[in-house]
Amino acid sequence: MQHCPSDKLLVQRLGRRSRPNCVRLVMREELSNLPNYTCLETFTRFHREPTQHVKVHKFEPLDTVVLEVVYSNHQEFYGIPVDRKLSVANPINFVGSG
Repeated sequence: MQHCPSDKLLVQRLGRRSRPNCVRLVMREELSNLPNYTCLETFTRFHREPTQHVKVHKFEPLDTVVLEVVYSNHQEFYGIPVDRKLSVANPINFVGSG
């Protein structure tokens, strides 16, 4: 695994613009070595009603979304658990609005 230089003198010599490029290169290498996997992702979305009063902004649970995620050959596929159809589409398509 590569590491970006953290030495202040080296960073100064290379310039601040080289840091994001270094991070990109390290992430590209890490992602290229990522094995195929499958997982179940569950997340709860929250919502708050816009109010005139800034003092109280209480978030209320909106819904819980469960997705099956498959990473295969450097591509993510999404689907509803137990459904045999997986899609490359953005996972936002599996939720209504919000």
